[in-house]
Amino acid sequence: IGGIIVIDFIDMKKRRNRDKVMESLARATRGDHAKIKILPITRLGLVEMTRERRRESLQSMTGEQCPECNGSGWVLSRDSLFLKIRKEILDLTAGRPEGRLKIHLKSPVATYFKENKERLEKQVGRSVEPIEDDTLPWENYKITIE
Repeated sequence: IGGIIVIDFIDMKKRRNRDKVMESLARATRGDHAKIKILPITRLGLVEMTRERRRESLQSMTGEQCPECNGSGWVLSRDSLFLKIRKEILDLTAGRPEGRLKIHLKSPVATYFKENKERLEKQVGRSVEPIEDDTLPWENYKITIE
């Protein structure tokens, strides 16, 4: 643990008990090699401590950057992708003769498109075939007109 630590000792009114707590905290942290600062108990019964981080976080030692979101921890929802792709299809097909659309998508996204295929076809005025392609990252897709 590193950073600021706040401990709430609710209803500790006796000075003697507060002193014992402070002594116990000081004793418990003596063997720690990290730089620690303990502030006195406030009127509200709070003890503030700071502790220097000594090494990488557990997450950085045991994890790696997500290849789907490039480490952002966030990807577009299936519905947001649906709306984005629908707009792109409408832009792509404006003024073009009829043609069947194939959309290559990551499996979970393709499943969502299959479940909403009829709605999409009605909105874009064309036949649409969602195709599962797990070589694509979550938000990537490929649209072809045949």
